[in-house]
Amino acid sequence: MPEIEHNAPKFKYHLFWKRDLPGEQWEDDFIADWRIREYRIDNQETYQRYRIKVVSENKKGQANVAAEEVIGYLGEAEPTQAPSKFELRQVVFPRSTIMS
Repeated sequence: MPEIEHNAPKFKYHLFWKRDLPGEQWEDDFIADWRIREYRIDNQETYQRYRIKVVSENKKGQANVAAEEVIGYLGEAEPTQAPSKFELRQVVFPRSTIMS
């Protein structure tokens, strides 16, 4: 959010997440630097569906608009073995390729 829209000092984000399963409890953390564009949460279960919401806050309190809840999927883990039997088709960007 641009600084002009903070409306008071000490602007921060309050991040909430939980696995999308019955009975799961919300976990949360604060992001004090509003310039941060990404946030990493370690030690979460891989290949799971999560509910996520972000609430903005400042010295006067929380935003008066309810946070929209979104669904996210965690799908990264360390490979168990090196890839094999693939063919490079095209280099798209320095870190991206099309393979078969």
